[in-house]
Amino acid sequence: MRSRRGRAIGAVVAVCALLAAGCGDDDTDEAGAGEASTGEEAGGGAVEDLQIVTEPPTEFTVNDPLPGPPEARSVAFLVCPVPACEKNVTYLTNAAEVLGWDIEAISLDLANPGVAFQQALDGGFDYIALTGVPLAALEEQMAEARDRGIAVFECYSTDVAEGEANGLYSQCGGAESVALSADRLADWVIEDSGGDANVVAVTIRDFPILVAEEDAMAAAFDERCPDCSLDAVPVTVEDLGAGEVPQQVASYIQSNPDVDYVWFTFSDLSLGVSEALDGAGVLEGHNLVGVRPEEPQLEELAAGTHRAWAAPADEYAMWVMADQMARHATGVWDAALEHEAAVLPAWVVEDQSVAQELLDTGVGGWPGPEGYQDHFRELWGLP
Repeated sequence: MRSRRGRAIGAVVAVCALLAAGCGDDDTDEAGAGEASTGEEAGGGAVEDLQIVTEPPTEFTVNDPLPGPPEARSVAFLVCPVPACEKNVTYLTNAAEVLGWDIEAISLDLANPGVAFQQALDGGFDYIALTGVPLAALEEQMAEARDRGIAVFECYSTDVAEGEANGLYSQCGGAESVALSADRLADWVIEDSGGDANVVAVTIRDFPILVAEEDAMAAAFDERCPDCSLDAVPVTVEDLGAGEVPQQVASYIQSNPDVDYVWFTFSDLSLGVSEALDGAGVLEGHNLVGVRPEEPQLEELAAGTHRAWAAPADEYAMWVMADQMARHATGVWDAALEHEAAVLPAWVVEDQSVAQELLDTGVGGWPGPEGYQDHFRELWGLP
């Protein structure tokens, strides 16, 4: 892969616990089951062994039933200050309501996550849930949680759930999962470009899971696209909140006209970018792609201003987290089963009509394999 030195645009962020993400062979992973075609050769280089998955997977990643319905538990959900995190509150609440459990959302400051965690500890909750925060930023609070027997559950970070060993009992959508999504989209980009893509990733390096996604992207292009190039526009949570990301991307594109694919590491980063590129006269010839689409990204896919988005199972992830809580509550939690469950099914939405069909469901994003709510009800022994 041709590589260029990354350019830091805007404020330089402090990277929290940059944990490397492993990128294994996901070609036969059950979580990625779906319609796939294998690329042969095209354009600037060999693009063999590509897995182009453009149909939604149908397999579930957890299938072992509980011994019986779990007793009620109280859960504190620490919510980071971006819309993608806030949306998870509804998803986890939906799963908890099926179990008959209560969820209380607590706002989390990424610069000082220990405050919200301590609030949850002091609140007397049975379980604490969160997304996107490395345990290295919560060492003192995690130690207290272990001492008090309070289990912690997470999604979208890079720490491995080891149960009693580290106090963490779920990591749905973790490093291996995001590597699968990145692989799916990278293969699509390689085939679409004919093996000669110039890619820039727009990302926030405050989130270790997004660093893991960058790592997976780089590994995929290094392995399967020697004539591709990859660069990055790292932005901050503050940039996102202030609406400054679109202009930063437009400025980068104007300075780097050879770039033809703009990759957003998660949905919120794409908001307003197509309009900014159009206003700057540089939208044409630039393919906007990303990971974890929601309603605005599906609308742009349907309109043709975005090209493709890798869609991991969005709401399903929170049901996987709730399932791990239920397994802990019934005394059957198992690390190996957690690891299998945590790798979220993923596919690439590329077709305008398919994007419109997802929009028409009113959910926003791809919730997960068809029938997953009933599947979990059955596993949990509930009507």
